[in-house]
Amino acid sequence: PKMSTIKPRFKSKKAPVFSSDNLLKQEFNPNSPSQVWTTDFTYISIGPKRHVYLCAILDLYSRKCIAWKVSDRIDAKLACDTLEIAINKRKPKEPIIFHSDQGSQFKSASFRKLL
Repeated sequence: PKMSTIKPRFKSKKAPVFSSDNLLKQEFNPNSPSQVWTTDFTYISIGPKRHVYLCAILDLYSRKCIAWKVSDRIDAKLACDTLEIAINKRKPKEPIIFHSDQGSQFKSASFRKLL
């Protein structure tokens, strides 16, 4: 007989500990630098069946990459290291909207603490 599995769904009673609302709301043209930063990962092939991961942070005002880092692991450390580069480079004084795809690396406790 053909078997199927059903993914269990768990309901949490805990309130979220960070804002995951879409604060950007498709407003992709901030009117000054360091108002909105956005980030994502991509992979880069470096040979047969070999690749590395790139984490980049862009300032949406200029559309320029303000920080990037490459690693052989796509993990919270890569996200944190890249964010630290951006913070050290830009030294923001005002709050910033930080937009991501809400992948697990960006939801990690270490990344949220850094934010």
